[in-house]
Amino acid sequence: MKTSAPPPYPLTRVRLSGALKTGDQALASLRGLLTTLLAGWNLPVRTLAEVELATSEAAANICEHAYRNRAGRPIRYGFQLLPRRLVVELQDSGAAFHDRKPVRRPDWDKLIEAEADGGFGRNAMKKAMDGVTDRRVAGKNVIRMVKRLDRGRYPHSLKPFGTS
Repeated sequence: MKTSAPPPYPLTRVRLSGALKTGDQALASLRGLLTTLLAGWNLPVRTLAEVELATSEAAANICEHAYRNRAGRPIRYGFQLLPRRLVVELQDSGAAFHDRKPVRRPDWDKLIEAEADGGFGRNAMKKAMDGVTDRRVAGKNVIRMVKRLDRGRYPHSLKPFGTS
């Protein structure tokens, strides 16, 4: 019987959700959760760095802008790893987000090399992820980010969603 190595992407849905409090360890905690969720899927290092950067930036924005750097405020998170994409959702009950001013385009290579904990703006989040949306629902800010995984590198027997 011929066996093959497991695919470098999840075949089933994996979901992780919970809450944490703002403070010194909030960003490190989110990074650790992402590392745990994505461990073993053999995703490209750049993909991991992009997801971590975007998630860190979103959490930093919540801490700084929604909660005005006050510690102990709740951030709800949800990570859903699907066969073709990763969905990250963060939710807070802080001040409404309404910053729509244009921002300059960041130097993406410097952002990845810096491994920084935020301060690079929503433009970096949008460049890192394939989709970024934010909305206000029932007094809560909700940011949802989607990253497509392994674009164009699936075996022929596995087609992307919506194709036959």
